[in-house]
Amino acid sequence: MAKQSDGHSRPAPSARSLAWFQRQRVSVPEPVADYYDRPGPLKRLTPTGHRIVLLKAPCGFGKTTLLAECCRRLNGQGIPTAWLCADGQDDRAAFEAYLAFAFIGAGIDAPDPDAADAAADPIGAVLDAVEDYTDPCVLALDEVERISDEAVLDGLNAVVRRAPPNLHIAIACRELPRSLNIAAPVLAGSATTLSADELRFSKADVAGLFGLSLSRTQLAQLTKESAGWPIALRLHLTVRASSTRGEAQAFRDVLGAWLEARLFEGMAGDDREFLLDLGLFDRVDPVLVDEVLGAGDSRQRLHAMPHLDGLIEPGAGPAGSGALHPLIRDHCSRRRFREAPERFRLVHRRAAEALEGRGETIPAAWHAAQAGDRRLVGRILEHASVLRSWLLQGPPPIADIE
Repeated sequence: MAKQSDGHSRPAPSARSLAWFQRQRVSVPEPVADYYDRPGPLKRLTPTGHRIVLLKAPCGFGKTTLLAECCRRLNGQGIPTAWLCADGQDDRAAFEAYLAFAFIGAGIDAPDPDAADAAADPIGAVLDAVEDYTDPCVLALDEVERISDEAVLDGLNAVVRRAPPNLHIAIACRELPRSLNIAAPVLAGSATTLSADELRFSKADVAGLFGLSLSRTQLAQLTKESAGWPIALRLHLTVRASSTRGEAQAFRDVLGAWLEARLFEGMAGDDREFLLDLGLFDRVDPVLVDEVLGAGDSRQRLHAMPHLDGLIEPGAGPAGSGALHPLIRDHCSRRRFREAPERFRLVHRRAAEALEGRGETIPAAWHAAQAGDRRLVGRILEHASVLRSWLLQGPPPIADIE
C-alpha cells in the first residue's frame, strides 16, 4: 500500500488506474523554454558510458532539465530510457509499480505490476525483462532525496545491485540518501559524479543564454551576481523578457518566491533560522559565526545542510570561510529584517564588535552601520584612527597619557 499525506494508505497504482499526474512521474519531462545547450555537462552526464551517473547538486542547478534533455537525446538514438521521479509518499509496493510502468513506457516488455508472474519478485521480473532486451537501456531516477522509506531504499538498492550489464542508471538528487549504496560501482570505476561546480554557467555560457544581448558591463555584473547559478540566470532571462520597468524588483520578487518554495522546502525550523542569520554576514567564517551567535557548532551545521552545497563559495579569508551566494544572502537578510528587526540589528551589532576585536575595521564599521548604531560606527573608526596614528607616529609620551 502507498502512504497518503494523512497517514492512511492507498493501493499501489495499476495500469488501469494510472492517473495523469501519476503518468508524469514516469514520463521524461518536456523541454524547458529557451533551453541552452551545454555539450560539456551533457556529455559527462550521458549514462551509457557508465554503470551509474550521479548528478548531485542543490536546488536550482538544472539537474532535472539536464537529465531530461539527455534522456530525450538517448530516445532519439533509439536507446530506451525509463524515467521515474521519486515521491516520499511511496511505499515499497508503489515504488515497484512505478518502476515497472517506467520501463513499460520506455518500450521494454516488463510485466504489468498486476500480472501474476510479477507478484513474487516484482523488481526481479522487471530486471529480467531489461536483460532480455539485451541492448543498452537507461533508468533515470529524479529527486531521489525525497525517498525516506527504508523499504523503498532497499528496493532501489536491489535495482542497483542486480542490474543487468545492459542497464545504465542515472540518479539526480540534492543529497544521496544514506541508505542508498552505490559504493560497488564507484569502487569499480564504473560510476561518475557531476557536482554543482560542473553545472555552473561560465561567463561564456551566460552570454550564450542571453543571446549575446548583454553589454560587457551587464555580462560581468550578471555573472558575478548569479555566480553561475542556473536558476538565477533563467529567472533573470524570464523577467528581462517580460518586464519593461522595475526589472530588478520583479526579479527579486520572483526569486524570493522560488527560494521560499524550493530552498526552504522541508528545511527544519532551526536550520531555517540559522540560514537567515547567515544572510547577515558578509562572509561565512564558522569561528566568527560561532562567536556572534553564541554557538559552537556552526562548521558542523554547515556541513550537515545539503541545501547549501554549492551555494557557499570558497573565500580568500580565514581558513574555512567562504561567501554565501549573494542572491540568497540578500533574500535572507531582507527576510530577517522584515520578520525580526531586533534580531537583525543584534546580530549585526555583535558581528561589528567581534570584528573590531580582530582589528578588521572596514567590515566592523559596515556591520555597525547595518545595525543602525552610529555610536558604534564612530567608536570603531575612532579607535582605528588612534591605532593608525600610533603605527605611523609611535605612541605619545607617557606623561601625555591620562
